[in-house]
Amino acid sequence: MDKETRAIVRVSGTDLDGFKPIERALWKIRGISHMMAHAIRISGKFDKKTKLGDLNEKDGCSFISG
Repeated sequence: MDKETRAIVRVSGTDLDGFKPIERALWKIRGISHMMAHAIRISGKFDKKTKLGDLNEKDGCSFISG
């Protein structure tokens, strides 16, 4: 069964593009710089090309809601 990519992901009160890589998408959150987004991706042990919309609670992303 294929995973569906969510087009819009709500994180910390901000709607993010689910088709962008994790780091790029997180930049839209106020206060998240490119270095912080990189640190979040590395600490979550996600691949550089993983799309934000492909993640869910089971992946260990407690910051993803919805």
